[in-house]
Amino acid sequence: MKQDNRDPTHIIPFKFPQVDEDEPEVYGSMGILLAIIAMLLKVKLLSFCGLILSIFSWLNMKKSETGGLGSGLSVTMISFLINYAAPFIIPLPNSV
Repeated sequence: MKQDNRDPTHIIPFKFPQVDEDEPEVYGSMGILLAIIAMLLKVKLLSFCGLILSIFSWLNMKKSETGGLGSGLSVTMISFLINYAAPFIIPLPNSV
């Protein structure tokens, strides 16, 4: 005789999978790396890519971590400052 699958006694409760190890923080590392390259090479597109990866890192952060936005976003903001504000702050040679 067949069993009725709609029977409430056959329901298996959902259990969250156990995570043994922490995953490496790839987004944060790549965001910092791209922001540093953007500072050194003055490539504005890399600053935006670093900002996006820093935001991904912040969104994927666990609630138990209390680091806030961390160093990824601060390095990205410094790269924005160097790429966009430095021409206005630092005078060019032979300019009066």
